[in-house]
Amino acid sequence: NGIMRSNNGGGTWFSPGSYSGNVQALAVHPTSANPLFVATSSGISRSVDGGATFVDVTTGVGAAYSIFLTWEGTRLWYGQIQNVAYTDDLGATWVDANAGLFMTPMPIPLAIASDSIGNRFFGCEGNSLGSPTGGGLYKMAPSQTSWKHIGFPADVVRAAAVVDVSGRIILGLGSGVWSARPDEGFTATAWAADTRAVAIDPDNPNR
Repeated sequence: NGIMRSNNGGGTWFSPGSYSGNVQALAVHPTSANPLFVATSSGISRSVDGGATFVDVTTGVGAAYSIFLTWEGTRLWYGQIQNVAYTDDLGATWVDANAGLFMTPMPIPLAIASDSIGNRFFGCEGNSLGSPTGGGLYKMAPSQTSWKHIGFPADVVRAAAVVDVSGRIILGLGSGVWSARPDEGFTATAWAADTRAVAIDPDNPNR
């Protein structure tokens, strides 16, 4: 339980404070080391002093099993069981972003990624007992406020990343890694194992 921090690139670790929650997701601000968010089954807490102290910022989003915290610029996305929300003001207020999702019942959020022009891609798992319908991949265009299903209706999309220089979308599924550019259909790569994380090297987008 709790969090650990390193000031030397992972060489050594220490506890920056007394936080002892069972952390399910964590996000450090993309341009500052101090704003830090952690999510648990009890909600979300924020630190502005590098993890020394935390305050609860759950109001407006509710407490449920947490799955991801992901930055899109200065917007923080939060995925929890049967809810997707975001904040533009460091957790002071939260906005639900479930419009367009299959809602009977709502899919389980697993991953979110965005490209440089504001397209958002949301990966999830169907939440119907005995049927995966409603899972897969959704997209929200920059000018839209609702999601549109674009692929893998019966698959679990566990991870997503976007190569901004080409717009290629990389997905991690139970059936392996799939990829596509915006103007083409998804194709499977040579990797065919259950994939739960994908990442793009910021210094080499081909890797």
